Amino acid sequence: MTRSVRVELGLEEYSFAAGRTARAEAGQPLRPRDGVRLVQRLHAGQLHKLRSLVTATGRRSLGWNKDLRDPLAELVASGHIEVRRLEAQVHRPSGKIPEPIELTPPEPVANEIVEVHGVMIELVDADGNPVPGEPFRIKLPDGTTETSTLDEEGKAHITGIERAGNCKVCFYERDAAVWARV
Repeated sequence: MTRSVRVELGLEEYSFAAGRTARAEAGQPLRPRDGVRLVQRLHAGQLHKLRSLVTATGRRSLGWNKDLRDPLAELVASGHIEVRRLEAQVHRPSGKIPEPIELTPPEPVANEIVEVHGVMIELVDADGNPVPGEPFRIKLPDGTTETSTLDEEGKAHITGIERAGNCKVCFYERDAAVWARV
């Protein structure tokens, strides 16, 4: 019964292990959600190598043409299969040690794509009608606070948010007694 399978992805090597074997493996364990992300990046050949490990955990109903990605991701997320990033093995030739190579920093890219985020705010009354011109404050994921007003359709679109996460919105003139300053 297979309890551990090694898979290479790019320049890194990972170990997928089930049961007690997982705790005996070397390497740094990945969090389950990072393990699931790794499973999503595997190609068909790598998934095929992991078939015996998935069936060893009790998943006997898999057909040979069944994509293993979903059941494997489920087993990793539930902790039945643990994923570990294995340490790279360094092999040095005997004799003279080569001089270290000095790396230069990469040149800045003129048209570099920077990921930014946005949020859309819409305020409607109890009848579903837009509430235009309502002032609001928004606390962004990085902790900064901005103040603005809704447009004539009762909407506002905040863009250029560099950090992903949750925002907190406060319509501070509406129900002022309920809302505390953000």
